[in-house]
Amino acid sequence: MRHKHWRAVYNNGTILKQIDGDIENKFGDIDLSQLNKFELVSNNGFIYTVLLNPLRKLIYFVRVTGSFGNGENKIDEVHHIGYEQDGEKHIQKIND
Repeated sequence: MRHKHWRAVYNNGTILKQIDGDIENKFGDIDLSQLNKFELVSNNGFIYTVLLNPLRKLIYFVRVTGSFGNGENKIDEVHHIGYEQDGEKHIQKIND
């Protein structure tokens, strides 16, 4: 079960949700040239928002790790979210 998902908010106010009913949009579906902000949302509400401008490049990826054995299966997700501007990266790591 996914605990976090993203929302892309465009300059004109429209929103592209990763999960939109039965549809799952991909990160590649985001029009980065029109992106105003990128939000990481949990089942309980907003977790993190990155405000963007033409000088900022969005950074977002998820690292998934798992451990299996002795009847216990555990999967961990760490979301990396932030931006790059003028060669400097500003990234937050958010654990599940």
